[in-house]
Amino acid sequence: MTLKNILVAYNGNESSDAALATALLLQSRHDAHVTGLLVHGPSAMTRNLKPWMPPDVVDTVSELEERSYDGIRERFYQLASQHTDAERIHWLQTGGETDRTVSHYAQYFDLTVVGRLEALQEDLHLQLHPEQIALYSGRPVLAVPRKFSINRFNNSALIAWDGKSAAARAMFEALPLLHGRQTVTILTIADENTPPPPDGVTPSLALQRHGIEAKDVLLVREGRTSVESLLARFVTEQQPGLLIMGAYQRRKTLGRQAPSLADNVLAGSRIPVFISYRR
Repeated sequence: MTLKNILVAYNGNESSDAALATALLLQSRHDAHVTGLLVHGPSAMTRNLKPWMPPDVVDTVSELEERSYDGIRERFYQLASQHTDAERIHWLQTGGETDRTVSHYAQYFDLTVVGRLEALQEDLHLQLHPEQIALYSGRPVLAVPRKFSINRFNNSALIAWDGKSAAARAMFEALPLLHGRQTVTILTIADENTPPPPDGVTPSLALQRHGIEAKDVLLVREGRTSVESLLARFVTEQQPGLLIMGAYQRRKTLGRQAPSLADNVLAGSRIPVFISYRR
């Protein structure tokens, strides 16, 4: 995968600022274009409008919303223009259901960078869910937490490997983000159901043939220890700057969709997570 066309789902909050900073770092490395996308549904003010309210009240609310969206666009350009040329920066804005609309746009980009969810009641019409965008679009998503220091992004990368198709897809789609790192660790958390690699190949060997220094690490899961807890412990100990993982569509439990491993990792991760979905 080349990295020439990057989409940033930008809504002006602290998480999307972190996402934009990460996208601009990637832009400088790959001479890419960066497009900011603001998708907004009805705001709390709009949802609280009543049919009996006078037209001037409705007009005032609409004007206030447009001003807030103009402010978000101006902030995007202000931050982006400090790091790259104007012809590499683009802006799109539309209304609609946020995750579905961003997903539709994401299908036309190499990578979509999203700030991790901030549960602010007043901004629910701007909220984004990275795992849903990856699922709906079929394209890779990089989710960046709001407190992440961009200086750590160049640290070693960690690939969560289970020998299945989603992990393989994520690893190879993330190749542009792996070149130039001193260390790439491929972590397998194994149990009796984990398939071994075919004879003569390993994940690290596949990356080494792309000129990427990589090593394989095996952890054995015993008893009721969860994959999530072992992965979180390894990330805390090793302090990588990027986690790469595949994900699958959520399974339904008693008629409800249970959170996937990717959902749980994204919710608690303090580092950027690159996810690629397989339905």
